[in-house]
Amino acid sequence: QNFADNVEVMRDCCARLQRHNKKLKDYVAISDAKTIHEAKDEGWIGQCNDDKLRVVLCTRTKSQLQRTIKAYFQEYDKDLRKVVKGETGGDYGRMMYFAMSSRESYVADVIDYACAGFGCDESALVDLFVMCGQDRLYAGKKVWEDKHDKSLIDYLNKELGWNRHLRNLCLMLLKNPQDAEDTVVDEDKCHEQVEMFRCETQKWMILMQDFDEE
Repeated sequence: QNFADNVEVMRDCCARLQRHNKKLKDYVAISDAKTIHEAKDEGWIGQCNDDKLRVVLCTRTKSQLQRTIKAYFQEYDKDLRKVVKGETGGDYGRMMYFAMSSRESYVADVIDYACAGFGCDESALVDLFVMCGQDRLYAGKKVWEDKHDKSLIDYLNKELGWNRHLRNLCLMLLKNPQDAEDTVVDEDKCHEQVEMFRCETQKWMILMQDFDEE
């Protein structure tokens, strides 16, 4: 309080608090990594202790979970997400796996999930492209391409070849947002695309009848 008007003192205090906060977050990540490792075999007959797992993984922010993943790999040389998915399994395992995704990795993971196996889960793709902004989708595209070492555009062209409206919308949203900064908006084309999108979302019963063109 005595130094509230002293800029240098307040700046030093802020820097110290930031360093302390980082150390605290790193300590929590290490503690969480050890707790998860212990929870693997604490359940019934050697199964996973799901209560302990949920307490650790479902009460942390995305950024903190990324620290935990890093700490777990440094301590046990394993991918925490794969470990948790293997210990849990089913829809619960997938939910926990996606919950630990970074914002960019989540986009790549959902695309892999939607296009895995025979056919393609179009509803999952529509959900993803509706919920995520273009910047996040483009960042996720880069993660996917780094992971698979091939073009996501070509991949979705193949997976959605029979559904041209959904395919065109997905590919348009995956463009680099900076590419569209200087382009002139074609209002008629926008309304046409909105109508196509409305038809797709109604087909999969994702949006209600009141469709907001904004």
